[in-house]
Amino acid sequence: MIKLAVFALLVSLAVGAGTGQARPGASSPTASKVITPCIATGASWRRGTRRGNKYVITRRNVTCAFAKTWVTRLSGRRATRPAQSIPGPRGWICIVTAPYAGRAAIGACGRGSGTGFAWGPKFS
Repeated sequence: MIKLAVFALLVSLAVGAGTGQARPGASSPTASKVITPCIATGASWRRGTRRGNKYVITRRNVTCAFAKTWVTRLSGRRATRPAQSIPGPRGWICIVTAPYAGRAAIGACGRGSGTGFAWGPKFS
């Protein structure tokens, strides 16, 4: 049940990633809750001929600095299967959605009320 909730958060983060950041002064009451991406440096990853150590982070109701700190740590955690739980921030639930070469290259962390972040390799 908890993994399903984190998965739902991940999907909502991924779907919202294309919305970008709200325009300054936007009149929408939810402008402050629009998902905004940021980039972190983490564990090295390799997928086919592509490789790197940069991650795109999609977040909701957390700062970029907080998410970057945790993605740097979490991307290097050992992971062998999708939906594997990994230890993250205290009081948060984190799962790997796709391991690359035994590491948590794609994952998400959530903490109720739509608060959370997701990460994946930056391919470009």
